Amino acid sequence: MKIRIKGEFHSMGKKTAWEVESSIWIRPLKKKGVIKQLKERGLILVTYFDHKDVRRVKEFHVSLLESVKVRKFRGKTDTIVKRDQVNTEFEKVREFHKAFKYPMNDNPTPMSKEMILNRTGFIAEELIEALHATSFNENEFNALYTEFRLRLSQSFHKQVVKPYPRNYFDVLTGQIDSCTDISYFNKGDFTILGTCPDPIFNIVHEANMNKLHADGYPRYNEHGKIIKPEGWVAPEPLIEKEIQRQKKKK
Repeated sequence: MKIRIKGEFHSMGKKTAWEVESSIWIRPLKKKGVIKQLKERGLILVTYFDHKDVRRVKEFHVSLLESVKVRKFRGKTDTIVKRDQVNTEFEKVREFHKAFKYPMNDNPTPMSKEMILNRTGFIAEELIEALHATSFNENEFNALYTEFRLRLSQSFHKQVVKPYPRNYFDVLTGQIDSCTDISYFNKGDFTILGTCPDPIFNIVHEANMNKLHADGYPRYNEHGKIIKPEGWVAPEPLIEKEIQRQKKKK
């Protein structure tokens, strides 16, 4: 008999700790999954991808699960590596792209012109939101936006005189270099904000993954916009709570 006590399962005198969002091995399916919820009577709600790469959510008894101590995502195969490489932000975003059928590649592949415009457009939208969040009124917002456009123009004129890529590998290398710089600057933003982004990232990721319905599939309206399932919770209140927690801790 196994009894759950504060996230722990006791079985035949042996105690095993289980944590939400930790990776596990599903013995009957011979697949890896991620714990989403600890339930009563030794049941654990697990999400995983079936043989058709479709995301599923299902309950398993703890006796059918095994803790995963080493894992690394590499295309559709797994390679044993150190535990500190498990559940990175990159892997979680891959999980999101895979679940919602967003573009993804298993090997280094340059983005097309249309794709790079889409991706930089998404980033630009978030940058404009950041400017708006820093403004107390429309005049301040307009002033920040005007200065932002000026700096964009300066960056354009700085780049236009530089050599252009000679081949697609140059394109790939340049895109990866730019994306890495964006990621590095982003971490610098949180350093300036004095805020650890890891728990906040997990809150946003969980909210995104919870847009899947009970059968593990997303729903879309006629315009292609994701239809959130009933009971979906927006991440903003949890983000505010986490920020308050970090402020009190420091």
